[in-house]
Amino acid sequence: MNSYNLTQLRLIAFRCGLATSGTKPILYSRILHELTRTPTDLSEPKRILSIDMGIRNMAYCTLHLDPHHPTPLVHAWKNLAMSMTPVISPSIPRSILLEDQTHPEKRGEDPEEKDDDDDDPLLQPQIPQVKEVFDPASMSKTAYTLLRNSLLTNEPTHIIIERQRFRSNGAKHIFEWTLRVNMLEAILHAVLYTLQAEGVWKGSISVVSPSRVGPFWLLDHSQGSKLPDSPRSKFKEKKVELVRNWLENGTTIMDLGKGDVEDVAKRYLVKPPRRSRKSLGMGKKSGNNTTPRKTKLDDLTDCLLQGLAWIEWEKNKSIASRCGLDAILNP
Repeated sequence: MNSYNLTQLRLIAFRCGLATSGTKPILYSRILHELTRTPTDLSEPKRILSIDMGIRNMAYCTLHLDPHHPTPLVHAWKNLAMSMTPVISPSIPRSILLEDQTHPEKRGEDPEEKDDDDDDPLLQPQIPQVKEVFDPASMSKTAYTLLRNSLLTNEPTHIIIERQRFRSNGAKHIFEWTLRVNMLEAILHAVLYTLQAEGVWKGSISVVSPSRVGPFWLLDHSQGSKLPDSPRSKFKEKKVELVRNWLENGTTIMDLGKGDVEDVAKRYLVKPPRRSRKSLGMGKKSGNNTTPRKTKLDDLTDCLLQGLAWIEWEKNKSIASRCGLDAILNP
């Protein structure tokens, strides 16, 4: 340990996707612990599923890694907007699950009174709309269906899940929507662990902090792991611009699959027009702001960079285990 100074140990941790805080003994112990665990065998083909967490704005990509072809292949790259369909049970009254649009007495009307306007189809009661609920039973059903019918169909060998925080941007309070996403994250882990234990799925799960992914790609690795202070929106723009530059310049970081993956890549190559804060919904509400959420690329960017960063970290750990820490300092 004495042969490495604090700056060098931080750089090694940075290039292996580890936390860079702490004293020399803490950093060295953290690095040593990570390098002595069972390493990821990169000599065998891997299918890596990277998930950027969210309910309305989940995104995922699948990366195929072939030891004979060092560049990962982006096999799938998609947005998801999940709907939480309630699980109806005797303990949940139907009045909670359905909008009260079909019974006139619940709207304060006399059910016996009939008006000539009742024949107007535009004024007829609508079919009851099922409310979205976010109770554990409904979210568990959604998470299980998502995994079995979508995410696990390609039989990933490794699943990388973005670690959620309880507070965003230093907010004083914990928002209800944040708790919902955290609950979904926990349920996904529980379902995956159950499928592992029962032998249904034989892959492994890794958790990645988003605070380590962005700096890994946006910083010169010799500078350390702290980004200069800037608004969060600017940070997101830089990550999107990075992927756009890769695609425009014929990147060697990754290869693109066909079909939907090519369609997503084309969305990066069409630069959006500059819009004011008002049109972006950052100022006063604008009636002209009709851009759908799916046109945003930040979630797709995050899941891609997360998966690619994990691959680079595992490669660096493998190199350090075989050749020593100096091989990480001087790649």
